[in-house]
Order: sequence, then C-alpha cells, then structure tokens
Amino acid sequence: MVFTQEQKLGVGLAAGAFLLWGLFPIFLKALSVIEPLELVAHRIAWSWLFVTLAITVLRQWPKLLGFCIQPKMMAALLLSTLLLGFNWFLFVYAVNTNKVLEASLAYYINPLLNMALGGVFLSERLRPLQWLAVVLACTGVGIEIAVFGSVPWLALGMASSFALYGLIRKLAPIDSLNGMMIECSYLLLPALAYLWLFGQETLTQLELKHWYLLLVFGPVSTVPLMMFASATRKIQYTTIGFLQYIGPTLMFFLAVMLYDERFGPAKTVTFSFIWLGVLCFSADALYKRSRSGSAQA
Repeated sequence: MVFTQEQKLGVGLAAGAFLLWGLFPIFLKALSVIEPLELVAHRIAWSWLFVTLAITVLRQWPKLLGFCIQPKMMAALLLSTLLLGFNWFLFVYAVNTNKVLEASLAYYINPLLNMALGGVFLSERLRPLQWLAVVLACTGVGIEIAVFGSVPWLALGMASSFALYGLIRKLAPIDSLNGMMIECSYLLLPALAYLWLFGQETLTQLELKHWYLLLVFGPVSTVPLMMFASATRKIQYTTIGFLQYIGPTLMFFLAVMLYDERFGPAKTVTFSFIWLGVLCFSADALYKRSRSGSAQA
C-alpha cells in the first residue's frame, strides 16, 4: 500500500499521539496526590488556557467564531465533549487507583471498536480477518464476565467512550485546534466551579514539583488529542485502529513491570484473546499491503 503525503502525515500524527498516551500514566502518577475528579478539573482548566493561547498566537478567533454559529457543529461537539470528559475521568481514576492494566485493556479493545464503527458507520468494508479480530476481542471479554464473574467496567467504559469520540470528530468538519477549543470551553465552567468548591484545600498542600506539572498539564493533555483528531481526518479509521496498539502496549508494560499490578487468570484469558485479535488484524494488514505492492510492481 502506497500512502499519499497527507496519509503519511496522518500516520505520523496518530503514532505520535498513541506513543504519548502510552506514557501518560507516568505523568498522572506524579500528580496522584490530587483526587481523580479534581485532577480532571485541573486538566480541563489548564488545557483551555493552553488552547486559548494557541488560538490567539495562530489568529484563529475569526475561524473559531465561524464554527460557533453552526448549530449542528456545536451539537456534535457537545456530544464529543461529554464523551471526552467521561473518558478523561475514567482514565485518571484508573491510573490513580492502581488500575493501569484496565486502561491498557481498554485501549486494546478500542482499536477493534474503531474497526467495527468504521465498518458500520463509515462504509469502511472489513475483511474476514478484521471481523475475526473483533469477534476474538468480544469473546475474551465475554469469558471474563461469564467464567470469572468479573466485568471490566472501567476498560469497557474507556474503550467505548473514546471510540465514539473519535467517530464524531472524524465526521465533524472542524480542525483539531478549534474543535478542542470548543470542547474545553464547554467543560470550563463546571471544572472551575468544582475547583472553587472542592479544590482550594488541595492547592495549599501542593509542592513546587506539582505546580510545575500542572503548568504543563495543558499541552501534555491537548497536543496528543489534537494530533489524534487531525489524524482521523487524514487516514482511514481502520488504520487508526491498527496504530492505536502502540498506547496500550506501553501501558501494559508500565502496569506489570513498573507498577507491579496483578495479572490474574481473568485478565490472562481476556488479554490472550485480544492479542490473538491483534495478530489477526496485523496479519490482514500486512497481507493487504503485500498484495497492493505486488499489484503496483
């Protein structure tokens, strides 16, 4: 398969975003002194400040206002905002309660959901091995629930909310920076109200190192998200799904090797089926690429 220049840029942006997200638990662990909901409020506030600065420097205000007067656009971004806020809370909660393995599982499932959504809503035809990958993932989660009585609510919530978020952002005709600005603006007042009512005592207890981390919270949160949103408009959603395995793989090794989280029988079965799904999808992608190369030779 030969990528156009635009598609190559999309692949680079997606890979970079997933690499940064895979390492993000390290950053959040350093701020675990702040409880999850309060930390999400900080993330929103500092992200809004960073994006506002970027909008001003790049002189995007007239373009942003043009998007704001489009009711359908604002309605779509309100829905993406709700999904994003929900996903941010679940992710922060998972990291700060020593459940990085759940986050890893979520973002292994998420690419397979991306493929399914791409096939259903975007007319991106899935080949047999791709459907098999989706079925294997569903089987793994089903066995965990039926046999071990363990429902991975955190993983399923993170996976589904982010897959739907990516779908909406792909369909909404807005660039990543202005879309992020509108989403952060929707969440800003609730975040500030929460910090005012419940976060003032925590602020007085923060050390200097925590303040340094909060100062870069905006770019650390929004740059990968803008890279992802931009990538979704440049390459197929199924390709996004393939690249997204970078993030959960990094999270898995962080959880097991750095944070010593328990990798019990239920998770062993679930991950095994999902890894089989990953292998199926990877084999399909390599086969299709080799066929495309042979056809062009």
